[in-house]
Amino acid sequence: LFVRLPAPDPFRSQWWFTGETVDHLAKRAIAVANGERVLCLGTPTIGHELLNAGLGALVLDVDQHVVDAVRSLSKETIAEQYDVADPMAPELEASFRVAVIDPPWYDAVFRAFLGRALWALTENGELFCTLPPLLTRPGIDGFRRDLIAELIATGHEVLGLEIARLGYVVPRFEEVALKRLAAFRPIPWRRADLLHVKRLPGVKPLTIPELEKVVIETFARSPHEFRVFVRGSQLLDPRVVLDRVEAYSTNV
Repeated sequence: LFVRLPAPDPFRSQWWFTGETVDHLAKRAIAVANGERVLCLGTPTIGHELLNAGLGALVLDVDQHVVDAVRSLSKETIAEQYDVADPMAPELEASFRVAVIDPPWYDAVFRAFLGRALWALTENGELFCTLPPLLTRPGIDGFRRDLIAELIATGHEVLGLEIARLGYVVPRFEEVALKRLAAFRPIPWRRADLLHVKRLPGVKPLTIPELEKVVIETFARSPHEFRVFVRGSQLLDPRVVLDRVEAYSTNV
């Protein structure tokens, strides 16, 4: 699947897991699922690994090119396009023993991913979720604290929080942008914490923010190599003066 996945879309926060991370998360999901279904929301590489292992998995992703890549490796329909701004199909409620999700690291969309996935879990189902590490941006510690507090208050059990457990491949656009730096090497450096949650019987649903749907047109001759994204029409205020900041281009 790695050689078929499309070039990442920065707006949608597409970062692909390293092989080590895929192997680790897949093994954890297989152990907990015990032969039952697994939901992979925004985690196509995990879904592919689970399918290879013979486990029933459903891959949901907003990017049609990602869905096409997963489908190209299986005769069964095990991948579907889905936007978390929309409610999930009613038949998916409480139908998965495990969910593995990798939400964008922004408050509203992160909570939407989390709320949808927990809704789709069976009683005592377990969720593996990436969590932005401390120092990601100002205020991230408060976001993490409030999120975990809400999970506990609604009756979920937090089974674990593993620091810097998951790694991401350096995306091609980042590699190209920084390759002129003499010291730069495309070695995976971006890491996430792993949040492990259990849905206990009688839990209250997590609050899911209402998200604005964003329409993105994608153009590509070969999606794996290069893609162009068009998102609406935006003009810069003519009073804005652009200055080049050399130092900005010398650090990741």
